[in-house]
Formats: sequence, structure tokens, C-alpha cells
Amino acid sequence: SGYQRFIENLIHEPIDADQSRSYEERVIEALTRIVQKIDTTAVIKTAFNSSVVIFKELTLPFSDQYKIKMILPYEIEPSLPFPLSEAIIDMMPTEPIPLEEKTTVVVAAVQKKLVEEHCALFKAAHITFDVITIDVFDICALLLQSAGQQDMKGMTAVVLMGSYTTK
Repeated sequence: SGYQRFIENLIHEPIDADQSRSYEERVIEALTRIVQKIDTTAVIKTAFNSSVVIFKELTLPFSDQYKIKMILPYEIEPSLPFPLSEAIIDMMPTEPIPLEEKTTVVVAAVQKKLVEEHCALFKAAHITFDVITIDVFDICALLLQSAGQQDMKGMTAVVLMGSYTTK
């Protein structure tokens, strides 16, 4: 792939538990503290919790990326518990099948209002992020990359733990 990713530093900044202030205020404060601790040239990624994302795996009879993006809304719409007009949709190819000219993709859909709320926290903290992603996508990508650097045999489990959830 031409470059390697690695974690140079991990900063843990807890969100204040003071319930007398809004969650948004406490998150903005924590984000501000984090930015004060990092290099100004750092690439900033933010990730959605996958629990608010709707996923669907599709195997399509073609591999053209333009065609794939064109049909995604129609394929994911029946799975959405909200109107398609309120969704942001993206996809990640998982398995090209070149001999059959097929492609398997994972489609992800999230409500626009959740994306807007997420972005507003960063804007209020005067932070410009470079990438917005989904937690499991980036963690799996990092794991797959590290698998090429290590002798990983057998199954691997990725466990995400938060204050209220474990996946």
C-alpha cells in the first residue's frame, strides 16, 4: 500500500461527569483539551459509534464504482427506519470477484441529523477534522494492516468497549 499507519501516541481525555452541564458542553470541553495536547499537523479523524449506523452487505453483478454508488440508495432504502432523504450513505468494497465481474460491498447509512450533531461538537470546539468514519471500519482496517506486519494465525476478535456498550 506504500505507507504504514501506526499509533504514535494515545491521549485519554475523560468527559466530565458533572450532570449539571449538558453532554455537549462537556464533550466540547474534552475535545478542546485534546487539541491542546496534540501536534498541530496531526490528521484528525472522528468516528461514529457503529450502533447508530445501519449496515447491509450486497453482492452486485458489476464492479464499476460509479454504478455501485448509483444503486446504493435503492438497495438500502428498504432497510432504513427513517426516510432515504434523511440518510447519508457510503460503502466499502469487501471482495472484488474479477472473473465474474462482481463486487461485494458493505453499505453504511446514518441519519444526517446525527452527522450534523457530531460535526457541530467539533465546530463548537474550533476543530477541523480530516476524516469522519465508523469505528469498526477504521479498527478493522488497522487490524488488517497490522496482520501483514505480524504472524497472525487463527481467528482474531476485535472487542470495542465503552461506558455503556461492548461490541
